[in-house]
Parts: sequence; structure tokens; C-alpha cells
Amino acid sequence: KISVLNESVHAADDEEMIYSQGIASIVDKGYEKPPPIEGPENNENLDVYDDVWCYDMYDRCGLHYGPSLRGVRKIRSGPETMTAGLSLPDVISETLEDYILHPALIDAALQSLIGLRPGSRYGELLLPVAIDEVVILEKCSKVMQVRACYTEGYPSNRKIEKYDLELCDSKEIVSTVLKGVLFKQVDQGGVKESPDVTVIKPMFFQPRLKKEAAGKNGETFD
Repeated sequence: KISVLNESVHAADDEEMIYSQGIASIVDKGYEKPPPIEGPENNENLDVYDDVWCYDMYDRCGLHYGPSLRGVRKIRSGPETMTAGLSLPDVISETLEDYILHPALIDAALQSLIGLRPGSRYGELLLPVAIDEVVILEKCSKVMQVRACYTEGYPSNRKIEKYDLELCDSKEIVSTVLKGVLFKQVDQGGVKESPDVTVIKPMFFQPRLKKEAAGKNGETFD
């Protein structure tokens, strides 16, 4: 059993804040991979979005990503499946070897789901709140591709979304499988843009900051 926690800045000195909990285990070499997720490339109703569109849509939802978390490149989306190109932003490229599954790449994979989420296209913000399973098979490379589809039994309803994802490299080798990533719509009043509020602040970047101070929004990591 694992827990992700930290001391709460709002709690008493002897209290801890638990962010998430789960169970971790070593995968047997005989692990049977699930059937590959079919991409939407052969679908007649294929939509293509670039990174500018992606982060403009998040800006409209009130969620602003700094340069170290802008890893989505191009999204190809059909009615029920999508693929997206991902790459580790240059500003944090030196951190690639620090991780097997780099947090910026997994975050970019989740960001790319906006290509399938009709609610977020119209300013309704959905955020990930739970996941059924994560299987890490190989180390991630700097350039990746994600394939995604709706989890069976969870069609889009604009309030709750659930997805299955695969991350693979340029040779189509699957490195990470995510099953049952659950998104829920959040109250727009809960995310407010302010010079004094940091919505996204990547912790993996902080150890490499020396004397240079981050901007007020935690987004100026150049």
C-alpha cells in the first residue's frame, strides 16, 4: 500500500495531508497486455488539433499551464478514440533520466484528452480524480504517443468521464498502460485566476531552481 502525502500548510504541525492512496506491486514478466487501443486515423470524422488550440481551450477553462507542462503537440480525435503526439518540453529536458515515467509526460497524456472531452471544449472544466490501474512496462522517451478511448461502460456525459490510455514510443512499443482514469466536472468557482494563485506548479522542477526565482504564477521557468 502506498500513500502520497505532505504536511498541510493549513493544518496543525502534527497533521499530514494525504493526496492519494493506492497499491503498488512488481509486475510479473508474464503480464498479459490488454488489446491495443485502436486509433481514429481511419475514421471519416477525424478532427485534428494542435498544441495552440489545446492550451487555448484550457486557458478558457481557467487552467493555465506553464512552459514546463506544455507537452501536447498534435491531437487526432474521432468520436470515441484519439491519438496525440507528446514531447518533453525543452525547458525540463535535462530531467528525462530522473524518471521511468516522467510526470510531465503523463500529465501531457491526460491533457490531450481534451480532444475527446466535449464538455471542456465549451468551458466546463473536468479534472482527474481517480485511476483504476497504472502499469509501467518500459521507460518513457522524450517523444511519445498516447492512444486513448472511453472506458467500457462509461460513455461521455459531460459531467463524468472515464478513459483508458496507452503511452508508446516511436516504434509503437507500449511503455505505460492507464486504465479507468476518472475525470469529474469541477465547480468553476473553485479555480480562480489570480496573480497570487498557483494552479499548476510542477514539483519535479523545483530542485533544479537555484537563485532564479519563479514568477508570481509559478509559470516562468525559462
